[in-house]
Amino acid sequence: MSSLSPEETLKIARFSRIELGEGHVQEMQAKFTSILDAFEVVSSVPTEGHVDLQSPRAWKDLRRDLVVEALGQDKAMSMAPQSHDGHFRVPAVL
Repeated sequence: MSSLSPEETLKIARFSRIELGEGHVQEMQAKFTSILDAFEVVSSVPTEGHVDLQSPRAWKDLRRDLVVEALGQDKAMSMAPQSHDGHFRVPAVL
C-alpha cells in the first residue's frame, strides 16, 4: 500500500490542476493513495507471454473486413419499431 506525503499530494494536485485548500489535503491524500493502490494491483497482473497492443493497427488480424450486401431500406424499415414515409420514427427530445 502506497502512502503519499502532504507535499506529494499537493504536487499531484498542482499537476492535475486541482486547487486544494488546507482542509482538503488529507482527504485528497487518501483518494490519491487509493488510486495509486489500484495501479499497483493492475501492475501485479502477470503479463508474460502477452503481446502489448500499443496501437489499434496491431489489431488488424482480429477480424476480416468482408463486403456484404447492404440491408436495404425496406428491410431496415420492417425491423424498426416505428417508421413513417421511409424514415425511422423516434421520440422527440426537447
